[in-house]
Amino acid sequence: MCVWCEAVSPALCATAAASYYSASGWGGSPSIQVPLKGPRDGVFFGAHVMSDQSSITNELVQAALASYLAAQKDQLGLQRKELRWRVARGSVIALAIVAWTVFTIVNGIFNSSDRPTGQYATAVRLEGAISPESTASLTIMRDALERAFTDEKALGVALIINSPGGYPGQSELIYEMVRAMSKQYGKRVIAVAEDQVTSGAYLVAMSADKLYAPLMSTVGSIGVVQSSLNFAGLADKHGIADMTYTAGNAKQRFNQWTPATDADKIKADEFLGQMHTEFIDIVRT
Repeated sequence: MCVWCEAVSPALCATAAASYYSASGWGGSPSIQVPLKGPRDGVFFGAHVMSDQSSITNELVQAALASYLAAQKDQLGLQRKELRWRVARGSVIALAIVAWTVFTIVNGIFNSSDRPTGQYATAVRLEGAISPESTASLTIMRDALERAFTDEKALGVALIINSPGGYPGQSELIYEMVRAMSKQYGKRVIAVAEDQVTSGAYLVAMSADKLYAPLMSTVGSIGVVQSSLNFAGLADKHGIADMTYTAGNAKQRFNQWTPATDADKIKADEFLGQMHTEFIDIVRT
């Protein structure tokens, strides 16, 4: 018997032929020759089977083709699974790299990029008028000073001041806060003047161990001032009457719509003089 088969896998055709003969009741093992005329990668070109007794029907070809397609389908499924696994693994690795890069950048920006590695003092800026509504208010300065003094690696705190002063009460409280934190954390404080450090700002500067100022800076102005406008004459001229009611002789003192009395002037002098004396005592110490 002579069998000639064009297929991708000679062994596959041989197996199919043997199965066909066995199922048909043909005795013995047929002699099958399967010459392969060249590479047939992934393509089934058809089959021609010849027998010395009779032509083999298309069942043999169909069986070989079905076996081949099943094997190719299984192989393709395995390849697709492998491809999906490689893509998933690559995506996970890429995401991990991106996440680590972002974390490193953000961590550097917020933690260590602006922090010196050697010895340093933490700077706190006081700029503008000292008042409850400004950036130099007691509340804002408290938060800044707490961050500065709790920096364990800082050797001290530097107050950078550029202010004409402001509210005497706020100025004194900031002064006392700096002194208390310096003692609590055991850190020295230096004050550095820019354009001006006057009045209440100069009072705050007195909380430092040393004050450094350029020759062209305005520093000092140790004094207390109270100013206001009085509209009593203007009100009389236009027939405007003040309708303020009080309980207590001094409750309406410094009212802008009534003429200032001698008692008002005396009280203002006493009040301003007391504050001035306390200011001088702080500067001397």
